[in-house]
Amino acid sequence: MERILGALARLGYAAGQIGGLHNQAIYCLVHRKSGRTIDLAEVAQREGIDLEDLETKPEAVRQALLAAGLTDVVEELDRLDREEITR
Repeated sequence: MERILGALARLGYAAGQIGGLHNQAIYCLVHRKSGRTIDLAEVAQREGIDLEDLETKPEAVRQALLAAGLTDVVEELDRLDREEITR
């Protein structure tokens, strides 16, 4: 979880709400500089992504992040996953 929070901070985001069955269950992000809040649960609903999937499936979080235009966050999560695999 700390690696995820650190990665978000490097990208200029704070997790407004994070947690669940996997360490990438992100529900809300706040852009530190602008104060913009990104409610991923709201994005998921709008995109037809099951809210329960945000808690149980990292792919669902990535879909919601992409729908919110946060490709930089998805790329960073992918990078962290690759690092984890190579350990």
